[in-house]
Amino acid sequence: MTSIKLAHALRGDLDNIVAKALKKSSAERYQTVSAFADDLRRHLNHEPISARRDALGYRIAKFVRRNRLAVGAASALLVTLLAGVVGTSWQALEARRERDAALFQAERALAQGNLFNLLLGAMGGGDRPLTQREILGRSVDLVEKQFGTRPRIAVDLLLPIAGHYMTLGDADKELDAMQRAAKHAAMVGDPGVIAGVACNTVDTEVRRNQLERARAHLQAGLSALATIAEPDPGNVIACLRGEIEIARATGDLDRALERTRDGLALAERTGRTKGNTYPMLLSYLRLLHRDQGDLAASLEVSRRMQRLDEQMGRADTMDHLGSRAFEARVLVGWGEYRAALAIVESLLPRWRQFSADGEPPPRFDILRGELMLCLGDWSGAQRVLASAAARSRARGNVDEAVASEFVLAQALLAAGRPDESESLLTRVEVERPALPGRYHAITPAALRAQLALAQGNLAEAARMIEDELARLGLSGGKSSFPLAAALRVATQVDLASGQGQRAEANAKAATEVAERLARDPAESAHVGEALLLLARAQRLQRKDDESAATARRAMVILAASSGNDHPLTRDARDLAGH
Repeated sequence: MTSIKLAHALRGDLDNIVAKALKKSSAERYQTVSAFADDLRRHLNHEPISARRDALGYRIAKFVRRNRLAVGAASALLVTLLAGVVGTSWQALEARRERDAALFQAERALAQGNLFNLLLGAMGGGDRPLTQREILGRSVDLVEKQFGTRPRIAVDLLLPIAGHYMTLGDADKELDAMQRAAKHAAMVGDPGVIAGVACNTVDTEVRRNQLERARAHLQAGLSALATIAEPDPGNVIACLRGEIEIARATGDLDRALERTRDGLALAERTGRTKGNTYPMLLSYLRLLHRDQGDLAASLEVSRRMQRLDEQMGRADTMDHLGSRAFEARVLVGWGEYRAALAIVESLLPRWRQFSADGEPPPRFDILRGELMLCLGDWSGAQRVLASAAARSRARGNVDEAVASEFVLAQALLAAGRPDESESLLTRVEVERPALPGRYHAITPAALRAQLALAQGNLAEAARMIEDELARLGLSGGKSSFPLAAALRVATQVDLASGQGQRAEANAKAATEVAERLARDPAESAHVGEALLLLARAQRLQRKDDESAATARRAMVILAASSGNDHPLTRDARDLAGH
């Protein structure tokens, strides 16, 4: 045996036996040889010795050492029994959770069926069909009366009702439904339910231009979510949507896009691609692509949403009509007005079927009004946009109201009513400041430069448009639809000031930017208008042959994009000498 092994073997009890035998005091040593021998025997038999202080732990250790096999078998059996008890308990808890979830789903399905039957009964015996708004109003009343004592069910019924009000653009009714849902969620007391309702209220407040309230709802939702070890993915996605809304409303498009992709990935991982959650996230994706000026990516997402609607049998829903309308909006962004008009005209009768007064939702009328403006129907644009703005204000939807009023300000200016246009524009600038991605065509600053031009303030118009061109990144070589529009305004100011050479340079820059952004330059009114301005600049410098050739190009493109009878098409035709 080596010295190390010998030292290890002598540790413990044997050390104590030797130490006691060698004690200086005889009273502390073994009194007899047999006592010394007995301790050695006990040590060899793994029994407690007298040379060591007695303790329960010491005796247990000796017992285990003497009965290794028996104790090992008993321990294994005990571990198995404990594992069985734990496993059985866990399975019982899981079974209970699954049972509770199944019971809740069954109860919710029954509640939805009961709500449907109650609605049928509440419709009475008349033959007049109820409008969607009337159905939603009665649904809210029935939820409160029939399911007020079952708050968890009430929450699940009120959330989709609020979503339908959102589709109709009625922010006040939407908020009322969400506040009722919040009251019931508080009665439930479940942090997941509270988080879901709070985060779903964020976009409601954003539409009402109540950004601080929206932030407070988001924070409440995130705080409730943080108390849950494994939160429901649906509630996580609801709070991601809240973050997207806040980021987009404050111009942080990169963060909004990041959170949108996080939400889509989570929905795909957890199999949530068949309900309303996935299309909602896709709608954010298409909006953000448009906000960033990538109309091709935005259109692809919109068409993907339309395919999903068709696969799920939802081609006749308002959401599907909204996707088709969004496609028309993208075409307007490219300047393909006639193609956009064909879509809008096909959708208008179907939109009217969903309303009580025959009026489509304000957001669709904003598109209609903008298209009328682009096609030269200024009086029609004023009528449609004024109605959309008034209805949006009445329903508390400040976001849509301001969007309507901004396009209306452009229509009023085009119709020769600059003072009314300026009054509206001032309100727009207060309620909807220019942030990244907020204005997709002309910006408020560029429109204000046009106003100054119409009022004869050439120096002020020139200063304003130069500042806006610098803000939009002209010197950095950037391309954007607002930049192309600002360059066209700058050309108009130069032409009015008699600066032909400068007007030609800006018109060429406007043409180059518009061609880069267009899906098909031969179908883009933006390209055609820039070429028409270029032809005018060339004529101002007496470059008649160049001007006529440029005007002919403009005429062909404007006829294809806007029609033969459009005012700009006629101007190009006159300038070309046709």
